Amino acid sequence: MPLSDGNLSQPYVGMISITPPENTIAYFKNQLGEVESTKTNNRTNPILSGYSTITSLAMPNEAGCFNPNRFGAGKYEISYLFKLHPPVEVDEKYSHLNLKLLDEHLPYRNMEVTIHDPRGLIEQLFTHPPMPSKKVGDAWIITSSSPENSLLEVEMLLKPVASRVIRGFPRIVSDVEGQTLSANSAYSGNNALASNLFNGLRALVLLFPLLLLLIYYRFGKEKSYIVPKTLSYVPSKIKPWVVNLVFKGDAFDFDQDGFYATLLDLSRRGVLELESEPSLRIKLLKDATAAEDSYESKVLSFLEFHSSNEVFVADDFEDRVKDLRNNRPEDLYEIRKTMNRLLKVADKKVSMQFVSSGRWKMAGLMGLFLTVAGLVSALALISGSIYPSLYQTALISLILLAQSVLPVFAPSALYGRWKSDYYKEKLEWEAFGNFLSDYAMVQKYAPEDINIWKEWLVYGTALGVGKKVSEAMKQLNIHIPEALAVTYMSVYFNNVYGLTTPPSTGSGPGWWRRRFWRRWRIWWRWRWCKVNPYLHHLPGAKVINLYYSVIFRRKRDDQAHSTIQVQGFC
Repeated sequence: MPLSDGNLSQPYVGMISITPPENTIAYFKNQLGEVESTKTNNRTNPILSGYSTITSLAMPNEAGCFNPNRFGAGKYEISYLFKLHPPVEVDEKYSHLNLKLLDEHLPYRNMEVTIHDPRGLIEQLFTHPPMPSKKVGDAWIITSSSPENSLLEVEMLLKPVASRVIRGFPRIVSDVEGQTLSANSAYSGNNALASNLFNGLRALVLLFPLLLLLIYYRFGKEKSYIVPKTLSYVPSKIKPWVVNLVFKGDAFDFDQDGFYATLLDLSRRGVLELESEPSLRIKLLKDATAAEDSYESKVLSFLEFHSSNEVFVADDFEDRVKDLRNNRPEDLYEIRKTMNRLLKVADKKVSMQFVSSGRWKMAGLMGLFLTVAGLVSALALISGSIYPSLYQTALISLILLAQSVLPVFAPSALYGRWKSDYYKEKLEWEAFGNFLSDYAMVQKYAPEDINIWKEWLVYGTALGVGKKVSEAMKQLNIHIPEALAVTYMSVYFNNVYGLTTPPSTGSGPGWWRRRFWRRWRIWWRWRWCKVNPYLHHLPGAKVINLYYSVIFRRKRDDQAHSTIQVQGFC
């Protein structure tokens, strides 16, 4: 309602007086934007120099006080006296008055609203949101707190004579009581729903560990198997890279030990030959057709592509990568992508043959709570001022969402389950790894057959204990080229893999982003020339077509130069 010190022809708030702190100027700004000083406040001087400042800063229908010297830290008290001329709904039995006291405001931690009713006109009183209220003598007292920018309304169902006592603007409405009770019933129901949602989500936050425990017992708990702490034999004859992928650490995580173990296994089978002195050299005895699975085929193809005369020399490969890093860093992308597939990523479909991952369940649970948090946050933004509990509910939903994120990164088999008896096999591989890590046990069960030592070295490397096996062989005077290669392989390949990271080019987007956008622009221009032959005569059209035709046709020779096959389109 507008604020005025005169009479208006519409519902308004009459300004009676303002008692401001000492040395301040009381003012109010009406609906027309006119700033006036209060008439009944003797301490208020004419606004004078503060007029322009108040006019620019104050909002329409605002009352307050102004200090030309600014307010310092401290406590200030100001009192207002208004006279309300509100709209009043009336029928034959009741009158209805709804007062919105707060809407956009600072938070009030302790608040008391007193409504004097000396004539006993109030039949029923409703507060929005629901707050404790009691009648003491001839006054209704409401005590509560109000969060920032939340609604505070007092709705009253009055005797019909109230429309004549209150100097307002009565309006005849049918069934005042029924409409009032219906509206408050709907509000109370919605408010109760918001409160129940808050209580439910809060309980879920507290019971979340129990929920995880129930999910574990339902989907993740494994059968019990009796497996010794150590095993001196290989549990099963499967590929070493599969052992690394499935039985070392998480069942869906692969690391470089699987690559090194595959090289050792190929050497054991006579597909290649490893030499560690003077530097790491891998002699290819057979081509990629000797591979028994797709991963071995990728390993052999990689070695063959970067070999010279069927010999892969680690030092030469490192020099080639350094040359690319210094001269053509954008060409490192393909090498890094290939090495990443060999050292970091394996076929995760293989893991699914052994275990069902529980991360999908946890991801689904997180998605559910993400949806809840999003919906509750949206409701809080839309209706939080009317139902303040929605703000707390949104905060609780975000806490619940944060709780659900952590289980997504738990071991994949924790909330999943191993298929068939593969959990027993996992325990056996762990026992075999414990055996190879214990030099005393290795010394006690040391075999005489050199092939068994090679097998232990292969699978020990796959399990991450290959260096311990190599050290045990050294102490037992068992010498094979593969034992020395275990140490050198990790040094060479880790170093080269690090070199495949393109050097920093300063500020701005990365090289791969520049490469992508550059090629996208070239492709687009080339397609435009192909679609519209009338543009072929434009400057640069031939260059664009030629460049696009050769950019993906480079072939690396042994000297790390480029052979380009050129084919023009224009």
